[in-house]
Amino acid sequence: MGSGVDSFPLSGKCGRGRAGFTMIELSVSVAVLVTVLLASMQGNLSAQRLSSDAIETQRAVRVMEAARALLEDADVADVADVGGAVEPGLALNLVGVLDGQSVVYSLPDWVPGTPVPSPLGVRLTLTWTSGLGQARSYSVLDAVR
Repeated sequence: MGSGVDSFPLSGKCGRGRAGFTMIELSVSVAVLVTVLLASMQGNLSAQRLSSDAIETQRAVRVMEAARALLEDADVADVADVGGAVEPGLALNLVGVLDGQSVVYSLPDWVPGTPVPSPLGVRLTLTWTSGLGQARSYSVLDAVR
């Protein structure tokens, strides 16, 4: 019979040839590929959401700058005048660049019937609806001279 050394080839291959990958190797590689693709897509969606928020915030800042300019062009007495061209507590008439945009100002440090101080403290509050349907607001405390 022999020693049995001749029954196995020296190349390490069994009797049948092993060309290609096993089903387990293919399954693991597909699972890794799917995980990487899903993570990439999630990162892309997060980046788009952040970009959209940044654009909305830039628009909000521009709206607030326009509101501040409107109040700065007005006289202090007009800003404090209930029933005047601009009135505390009512929305300012500005071009709407944000969904559901409303800009309201209040006079937190002044009580009607008392002398109007100069400078007059004014709180501007912008509210709008984000692209995702969430209510957002931005508030600034300023002074009108």
